[in-house]
Amino acid sequence: MHGAKLIYEEAAAELDYPDVLQPIVDLARALDLPNDRPPDRQHMRDRVTSAARDFLATEPHQNHSL
Repeated sequence: MHGAKLIYEEAAAELDYPDVLQPIVDLARALDLPNDRPPDRQHMRDRVTSAARDFLATEPHQNHSL
């Protein structure tokens, strides 16, 4: 989850939040939102990992457009 926050706070911001990073950005933002109950850490880790896998599975030429 630390990696998702770094992507959100540093990489995505510097790149003007490209659509390809939006799923990871959304998850990182969700971690920062005030909430009445703490998020299920394992569930959030699984979602971040899934979003990262989806990003890495995109066509290589799309990743270079960042």
